[in-house]
Amino acid sequence: MFVMNAIKIDEYFSLKNKFECLSKCSSNYDCSLLTFLDNECILYYSRNSSDIFEAHSLSFYMKIRNLDDLDIVEELESSDYLDDNNFTVLEENTIYVKGIVYSMITLSNSNLLTVSKNGIISIWNSTDFKLIKSKTIKNVCKTVCEISSDRIIIGTFYGNLLLFDLKDLKILRWFTKAHSKAINSLISLDSNLFASGSSDSTIKIWKKDALELIRILNAHSHEVLVLFKYNTSHFFSGSCDKSVKIWNINNFSSFFLNGHYDCVIGLNRVKNYLVSASNDTIITWNLSTKSKVKTILLKEKIKISALVIWNGNITVGFLDGSIMVFNNFSNITINKSVSSEILTMVQVENNKLITSFANPLIKIWNYNF
Repeated sequence: MFVMNAIKIDEYFSLKNKFECLSKCSSNYDCSLLTFLDNECILYYSRNSSDIFEAHSLSFYMKIRNLDDLDIVEELESSDYLDDNNFTVLEENTIYVKGIVYSMITLSNSNLLTVSKNGIISIWNSTDFKLIKSKTIKNVCKTVCEISSDRIIIGTFYGNLLLFDLKDLKILRWFTKAHSKAINSLISLDSNLFASGSSDSTIKIWKKDALELIRILNAHSHEVLVLFKYNTSHFFSGSCDKSVKIWNINNFSSFFLNGHYDCVIGLNRVKNYLVSASNDTIITWNLSTKSKVKTILLKEKIKISALVIWNGNITVGFLDGSIMVFNNFSNITINKSVSSEILTMVQVENNKLITSFANPLIKIWNYNF
């Protein structure tokens, strides 16, 4: 048996873990090679003295010791972390809507705007959540972005862009087949430009008023699911190529952040860190060093479907309708009241969280310390 060590092996492998790997290999006559790489011990089995090897691996993860530690991987299971002593999440209200809400944003005037798959655009008062106005259009809507105090842009499942006036929800301009596939995300970059990310793997840069295409960024090798503006000079994209990409708004130069093992479905910011989420992993990034700060691997069988920062805490929604709130990475509250996928989440005024589901309703949550 040959043993190969990797760099920084002691970060993940205690003496007990090393012994477990060695014992596993020693107990099988065919085990001929054992490697320690990152957080995995990989066992190689030869079969009938041939050149064919079969590999098996054992994974080990560190536990969080100090919130300031770097490169920490924490395995979490909800049943082990249900602690409501410090805060609770209370369901406050349910609003039944006409259609499945695929996108929600808080407008600059603090009202809530929702866009449904069946083309219903609605504006709600974020204090009492009464409907202010609504309009139905003949488009299958996917995402929305406010580009000025009186304009919104909607992206559709069929790759169309629609420019609306907020006052009467009137269509001002449209761009048919702005993308060849669904538009998944829209962000405002500055006073003149906005960006669209699509399942066709591209990011496109547009002039706001004219809907004029000025640049195509062949950003990723797979569909772009999420865009996020971090500050006045940078925005980020997340893709099913498992990467996050940093973009300079001024010259559109870019840099990859790699660390996910599945589609990146959510991006946000907490303090001076970027937060990215895939189906079972949440990573916080130090952008000055372009390195991971913390990685949380969730052992939930149900996968993450949405990410938001709620009152400074990382909050994720799941495919089964449950919500998980990370309070300083130590306390978690789980709430599940709808057995349906959470599609999107947004925080509105008075620190309330709004969630939409893969059925025609939205829920309002209150956060109590």
